[in-house]
Amino acid sequence: VWYHVFFKHLLWRIAMLRGWFLLALVACTPHPPSGPGLAHTAWRAAAFHQGGTTLAVPPGEPLTLRFLDKEHVAGQADCNAFQGTYRQRGQHLSFHHLAGTKKGCGPSSHGARFLHALRGVTRFERHGGRLMLYAPDVRIEMEPMP
Repeated sequence: VWYHVFFKHLLWRIAMLRGWFLLALVACTPHPPSGPGLAHTAWRAAAFHQGGTTLAVPPGEPLTLRFLDKEHVAGQADCNAFQGTYRQRGQHLSFHHLAGTKKGCGPSSHGARFLHALRGVTRFERHGGRLMLYAPDVRIEMEPMP
């Protein structure tokens, strides 16, 4: 009978040690930094930087991007409106299912360039209140909108 009580007490101690071990393991697991959130922010493209060349966007040309919540975006690519989804993991950013109107905006419009660049974005950074979107061949410099 004594061995029954001994083993019962031993099993209880093993269960407690296992619980403390799992708790310590979970507490020590590193979590990647989420980075600054983009949800509920609005931006206007100010310039495209590509291969050492900077192309300023005229102030009257609406190239905008609104992060509506933690998944959805909408914006204006000159005379065309668009919407879609995005995914942010730390500083990594990608846009998906970007679709919109297909009006002809004119030969000097940067709308098509803007949408093409957004589809290739892989990461972002914030510098001095501006948002930098990085695609393999271009960097889009965005300024905050009210």
